[in-house]
Amino acid sequence: MAHSFDNALIVFVKNKIRGQVKTRLAKDVGNDRALDIYSQLLGILQKQVWKLQIPVFVYFSHYTESSGEWGGSNVFPSIQLGNDLGEKMANAFNETLQKADKVVIIGSDCPVVTEKTIENAFSQLDKYDVVLGPSEDGGYYLLGMKNYYSFLFSDIHWSTAAVLDETCRKIKENGLTFMLLETFRDVDDITDYNYYSSLGILT
Repeated sequence: MAHSFDNALIVFVKNKIRGQVKTRLAKDVGNDRALDIYSQLLGILQKQVWKLQIPVFVYFSHYTESSGEWGGSNVFPSIQLGNDLGEKMANAFNETLQKADKVVIIGSDCPVVTEKTIENAFSQLDKYDVVLGPSEDGGYYLLGMKNYYSFLFSDIHWSTAAVLDETCRKIKENGLTFMLLETFRDVDDITDYNYYSSLGILT
C-alpha cells in the first residue's frame, strides 16, 4: 500500500507544566526558571520545524495542545502512549511509518538541531537503514528509519550514557546499516544551560 507521505517528522515534547519539565535543571535554578528555559527550547525548535515543508506529528507528554504554535496545516498533534520512553517512541514510529516512507524523530532538548540537520537525516535514509544523531551524554537527539524495528526500543537502559551504544549494537546484531550525524549537546542540567547561555543561544 502506498504511503501518504514521503517524509514525516515526529517531535516529542513535554507539556509546559511547572515542576514536570527539566527536573534536573530545576534542582539548580528552580521550577519557574526551568519552565522558562524549556519554553525557550520549544520556541527554538518550533522556528526550525516551521521551515520544513513536511508533515510534523507532535507527540505531547500529557495532553494535546493547539497546533498553532507549531505552524499550521502540516502539524498533527497526538499524545505519547507507553510506560517508558522506548514504548512511547515505538508506538509513535509504528503509527507514523504506516503513513510515511521515511520517519525521523527528535526531542526538544537540543537547541542546535536545525531544519538542515533534519533534512540531512532524511537524505541519509536513502543510503542507510537507520540514522542516529548522537548526543554528548551518550544518548541520541535524533533517530530515523524507513521500516519499523521494534528491537530498537526494547531492552535499552533509557536516560543513561549507554543508550547510543546499546542501540548501535542492536542495529549491527540485526544486520542493518546505520550512520551517525554530528554529535550535539542536550540541555539536561545547569552545566548544559550555562554552555548554551555562553553561546547566546539561551537566555
